[in-house]
Amino acid sequence: MRFSATIDDPKAFEDIQKAAACAAAFLGDDELTLKIFPDGIAFVCATGFHDGFFVEIKLLEHEIFSAFKMEGISAEKPVIIMQVQHTQLIQIFHNRDDQVKIKLVKRNNQPKLTAEFKSTGVLKTIPIKMVKSVFLDDYMSPVINQPIVGLIIKQMDAFHTMHQTFELFKAETNVCLFY
Repeated sequence: MRFSATIDDPKAFEDIQKAAACAAAFLGDDELTLKIFPDGIAFVCATGFHDGFFVEIKLLEHEIFSAFKMEGISAEKPVIIMQVQHTQLIQIFHNRDDQVKIKLVKRNNQPKLTAEFKSTGVLKTIPIKMVKSVFLDDYMSPVINQPIVGLIIKQMDAFHTMHQTFELFKAETNVCLFY
């Protein structure tokens, strides 16, 4: 599996920062789950498939990236799913006046996400954890017609957290609840 993308628009940096902040605020954790599709990326907030919730903040290729390339995916696993520290990921998108090329690489037999800053030539590498295929169902999007956000909520305090997250993201969306 290969992935590389280039970001050079200040608005795109801001959008990624907001999406990551919303996902981190919703989960209350510093570890984010990043899902890479052939047509974009998503921040996933998920707990176990049968007993939790699922929220996906998807950013499409044409909305964020000036260049985007994903290769080597299979029919069984059409996405790349990884976990990354929120604070380390935000550092990559902090300098809005630069062009950043992001790439999935393997160093010392460990997966890493690298960011190359064009103006300075600096290369930043952050560790990631790939999500194993056995847990793939926990991170796959439920099938719901677009542009509806579907929520499966087991606890009312989860709804309060969800509402606060959408307020932070200033999301204008239809919300569909399933009990």
